[in-house]
Amino acid sequence: MSKKWAEVLLLSVVIARGTAFAFSKVLLRTMGQFNILSIRFLLAAIILIFAFRKKLKEIDKKTIYGGGFIGLLFFLLMSCEMAAINRMDTGKVSFLECSAVVFVPIFEGILKKKFPNKADLLTSLIAFIGIGFITLGGGSFAFSSGDIFGLSAAVFYAGAIIAMDRYSKNSDPILVGILQVTTIGILSFIVSIFIKDFSIPSQKINILYTLYIAIVSTAFGYAFQPIAQKYTTSERAGLIAAISPLVANIIGFVFLKERLTIFTFIGGFLIIFAITYPIILRMINKNKITNYN
Repeated sequence: MSKKWAEVLLLSVVIARGTAFAFSKVLLRTMGQFNILSIRFLLAAIILIFAFRKKLKEIDKKTIYGGGFIGLLFFLLMSCEMAAINRMDTGKVSFLECSAVVFVPIFEGILKKKFPNKADLLTSLIAFIGIGFITLGGGSFAFSSGDIFGLSAAVFYAGAIIAMDRYSKNSDPILVGILQVTTIGILSFIVSIFIKDFSIPSQKINILYTLYIAIVSTAFGYAFQPIAQKYTTSERAGLIAAISPLVANIIGFVFLKERLTIFTFIGGFLIIFAITYPIILRMINKNKITNYN
């Protein structure tokens, strides 16, 4: 696969995952959040297991532990994400969750007992200012329950990114992806059964939305991202992934008639700038070194 088509595939994956916010919010009107998660991820797990059944023989204990742990973090992330979507606009949730990328260097510094560099601290500060604008809402600085769940999702997302970096280096990313999707599905199903919330959607529109987020946003999104990233750079992947909140905002505006305020635009711009600026800077420095040599 060429770099060009890999980036087209990655863009498709990002768009597919970004649309899940709006369709999940529609489903939350008639279904519980763990009911949606259990059906979404179990169906996606079945699809992935069938599609990559020949690779399952390569699974070892390390892959099981890694995929299971990452799946647990993503389960906590998705639980907070769905709770946030149920309380606030999908675009705001996506922006808050996307800020996880800026939390990563801070968490890495804590784990490695190494103070983050000035660039990381600066971009983190810019992202936090962006979060402040997004959470302004009607003009007050009070945090709502949706904001708290959204930021909690970002924290768990940052943890999942770090864990994925640790475990995916020595394991097949496809197998790790299958195991994490399966783990999310099983945990969601257990919680859904425990709180007596599980049911199969009967309305046609709910069935279609459930199938969409299971097949397109989850099975396609989780399985093909590592394949696409194999043929492009992490810098390019980071830039492409940063458009996810924009997709969520557009879909929310078109399908859910969500209101886009000036605070959302300013906060979203600051968060995307904080994410993309270090990546662009590294790409420029890399090009300078290449041209110099």
